[in-house]
Amino acid sequence: MEQEVVRESVLWERALALATLLLVALVTFVAAKLLARLLKGTTRLGLRGLERLAAPVTLVATLLAAWLILLRTPRDPPIVGVVIELLGIAAVFWLAARVLDVVWTTGTSSARLRRLRGVGSALLATRQLGKAAFVFGAVAVIAVRMGASAQLYVALGAIGAALTFAARAPIANAVAFAGMLVDPPFHIGDRVRIGDYRGGDAAQGEVVALSLSAVTIRSKRRTLIAIPNALVGQLRVENLSHANRRRLEFELPIDEGIPAETVRAACATIEDDLRASEFVSEYREPRVWIGGHHDGLHLKASAWLRRGRDRREAQRELLLLIRSRFDQLVR
Repeated sequence: MEQEVVRESVLWERALALATLLLVALVTFVAAKLLARLLKGTTRLGLRGLERLAAPVTLVATLLAAWLILLRTPRDPPIVGVVIELLGIAAVFWLAARVLDVVWTTGTSSARLRRLRGVGSALLATRQLGKAAFVFGAVAVIAVRMGASAQLYVALGAIGAALTFAARAPIANAVAFAGMLVDPPFHIGDRVRIGDYRGGDAAQGEVVALSLSAVTIRSKRRTLIAIPNALVGQLRVENLSHANRRRLEFELPIDEGIPAETVRAACATIEDDLRASEFVSEYREPRVWIGGHHDGLHLKASAWLRRGRDRREAQRELLLLIRSRFDQLVR
């Protein structure tokens, strides 16, 4: 009779403990989500992405509650305590990785930080390398807690050597990524032109992402081009954002059926119009020529912006001038 009472008491305690853990998890998750929504962009630092912390914070709070309950129920098997401890270690490292995500989201959303060159690359490096360090740290701590012996470390070393040999390309890309952080040829937001070592078309566009594996460029056609980091150091890289910002270039497709004399006269007339424009500097002569081959003929123009003039306004007005003048001359 006494054994049945004890058994029923144990079952009741375990059911109550499980219900308590579920309640703690639910309350913590909902509170974390609401707090993240309330604090989004309202703090002095303009924190964003706080909702990413809800899941790891909930796991940490639930494991802490389980540990406190375990102290009051010594009849539970010891394996439960070990599992809770290992999950706690993983949860702490998971929370630290999510903090890096918050730093990344906040930094990339800050208008003040976006004006500073190199900030995007630094934040990306902190996020990528920090997460990799946390993963290795979590594995090492768990291995030590499990009582790893010398034989285990030898086996892990052999497995690591095999994985290193099999993953030569990812490791080479990661090493190249670290090299680009030390001596960056470009930053996120720069416009670049990267030549193809096989003689194909060059990749030109805006750098939108840098990762441990590749550089991602958004081209003029709004497509994404991924180039492995290990290849970037072997290719010809031009950072167009570092070019002289006073030089303006224009390109206008033209019909191949227009007589050559008409096109030649149009080029000369457009050069005179650019020379007389209030946006073009008189110290450098504008140039107009015909280019193109496989993708058709194009009328191309180059001019230098007069000091004190707005670049965007000048590009718009001069492009309209070239377009209207060419249409007028070839009618």
